[in-house]
Parts: sequence; structure tokens; C-alpha cells
Amino acid sequence: MWSSTAITNEDIFTISKSDDDNLSANALNTLYGSYGGTVSNTVKNAFASEDIRAAVLNQTAYKFCGTSTSQATSNIPVFRKSEMYLIIAECEARMPEGTVEAAQKALFYTAKRNAALKETDLPQTKEELIDFIAEERVRELYQEGHRWFDARRNGMILNSSNYSEFDVAKFVYPIPAAEINAGFCEQQNEGWEDALPSK
Repeated sequence: MWSSTAITNEDIFTISKSDDDNLSANALNTLYGSYGGTVSNTVKNAFASEDIRAAVLNQTAYKFCGTSTSQATSNIPVFRKSEMYLIIAECEARMPEGTVEAAQKALFYTAKRNAALKETDLPQTKEELIDFIAEERVRELYQEGHRWFDARRNGMILNSSNYSEFDVAKFVYPIPAAEINAGFCEQQNEGWEDALPSK
């Protein structure tokens, strides 16, 4: 699905492109293929050697490598079947009336992309399932714009080669100075810089 603009049964809501929609310098391919955008080592290390999704990491712009006729043309997934199954799995694991078995069944839709993993290998408690689902969301949804919101929603502390101990849930964006100067806001969000990541 990453090297074609054909709609598949994985697509629920997708911005469908064609070669005539070539976004040139604004294409996701350009961000990752030309401007130096990259996938973090955290993501790269999340895959088992038997996981078929790891092969996508070998493409120049990863998921958004374009088509054979236009590198700058890729469909943009907004909501995929895989995300829906991961949402179902997390709901089953978090809700009191949910069951481990139902969470495992929904989770296996994406987890089975690791050929060495069987459904019986999935975590056996709700707490362990929640952690596994968070990791599976990284493996399945990287480059699709979910990580920031997942980390914020789950209270994760992020670390990378550029920063450490970033508590995303505590981060508050500053109000742009132009808005304050224009009189729309009288004061800055107090202490917004306190939650910036450490270097």
C-alpha cells in the first residue's frame, strides 16, 4: 500500500492521490527523502527480525516512498483498519468489562505481521497488554502522525538522541508573541518553558 495509490481494504479514510496531484517539494517523500527527515532509532529497534513491516525501513522515504512513476506521490492515510483494531484492543484492555481475550484478538490483527509471533504469545494481563499495544502502535503507525498524541494521552516520557526525559503530557505550547502583541491575549501561558525537554 505504500508504493501504490490503489485503495486497499486497509483504507477507511485516505486522502487519495494520483500522479497529477504531485505535491513536489511539499510531498511527504521530500521531507523524508530529500530534507533529512528520519525515523528514530526507537522506532527502528521496535521491530523483530521476523516482522514484515521492518522491510519498509529500507526504502528511501520509508512509508512515503511514492509510486514507480512519481516519487512525490503517495496516498495519505487518515484512518486505517489497523488503527481501528488497535483502538479496539486498547479499549478492551482498559475497560473493566473488557476481556484479555478480546484485546488479544483485536491486537493480533497487526501483531501477526511479526511472523514469529502467535496469538498465544501475546501478553496475558490487561496491564501488560496496554504496554504491548503502545509498542504496537509505534510499529504499525510510525510516520502517520500518531506518536505525539499517543505519548501525551498515555503520559509517556520520551527520550531520543536529541532530548531526554520529555514529559509530553505536561508540555503546553506558548501563545505566539504576535497574538499577545495584537491584544488577543494579555499574558503568556505561565511556565510553558518548564516542560521543554532536556538536552
